Amino acid sequence: MIVRIEIEGARAGFFAYRVSYESEELYGDAGLASLADCLVAARCVLGDGFPEFADLPVIVVGESAGGHLAAATLLQLKQWPALLQRVCGALLYYGVFDLTGTPSVRNAGPDTLVLDGPGMVEALRLLTPDLDDQQRRQPVVSPLYGDLEGLPPALMFVGELDPLRDDTVLMAERWKATAKVWPVLLIFLVVIGGIYGGLFTPTEAAAVGALATGIEAWRTG
Repeated sequence: MIVRIEIEGARAGFFAYRVSYESEELYGDAGLASLADCLVAARCVLGDGFPEFADLPVIVVGESAGGHLAAATLLQLKQWPALLQRVCGALLYYGVFDLTGTPSVRNAGPDTLVLDGPGMVEALRLLTPDLDDQQRRQPVVSPLYGDLEGLPPALMFVGELDPLRDDTVLMAERWKATAKVWPVLLIFLVVIGGIYGGLFTPTEAAAVGALATGIEAWRTG
């Protein structure tokens, strides 16, 4: 497995950091070892690994499997409170937060997006072949069941027909009960309206969403 770590200067005072896996789908042959990779990367960036970025705000972003890795990494960072405090927000797109399969995953028919229920449930089992469903509900692998107290504010997106809809809805409900979830309507309209209005591409829209969440986190302290 090849792990590539990148830090890109998008504009003055703003940098994008990501860990990516070359030529691999979903978690690739790393499986849940990807969780350890992300935690190492997060501790490096938030700690002393890049002192030149020490004063910059940090927003954790992830989509689908990346949303799962992002949420799981934030939960693990609770072991290092000083590092977690450096994270001012999370932006999570249609994440996988329950590796047993939420109701919308299990009930997903052929009219849902990309994958159906049986295929997704089987994929989750292949990802965790040595675990039963009770073990798959451990917070370290299924963030939906973790203690979200003390996590940074979050902005979450999911489509109505997405089989991962319940993952995001249930996670947002729990996050709101124990942490903070930003009002999403205005940012959602800006991002989606900007795409359909031709103002920016989906990639640029993701950057706009991340920037908007950062501004809101700074505004609310």
